[in-house]
Amino acid sequence: MILRKRRIIVAAAIIVAAIVLTIYYVVDPTSAHMPQCTFKLITGLNCPGCGSQRALHALLHGQIARAIAFNPGALMLIPLGILYAFVEWTDKHPCLRHALLSKPAVYTILSMLVFWTVVRNIVGI
Repeated sequence: MILRKRRIIVAAAIIVAAIVLTIYYVVDPTSAHMPQCTFKLITGLNCPGCGSQRALHALLHGQIARAIAFNPGALMLIPLGILYAFVEWTDKHPCLRHALLSKPAVYTILSMLVFWTVVRNIVGI
């Protein structure tokens, strides 16, 4: 029963990811159809994810340098997100899952996001 539920969730996640990636591939992120960053609209500052839509769009079109220019921090999170998804959807690495979901790991990631937000607004990235 649990295995069946997990397979349904994984299949649904893959379908949603395929739809989202297709949308990001086809629709220009600077168009009015894509959501704008609420944090930037309110404060005028870049959040850690500002430029992620444009970076993903450029990455899907094979423009790696352009994607890095839009938001290098977001691109660094892609492998981490894949690792978290892999560990969450499989039961093969319980020690790795425990380490990734530990308080120090979560606090480290949150600290890095805050640091990235401050640095990118000071430097102007």
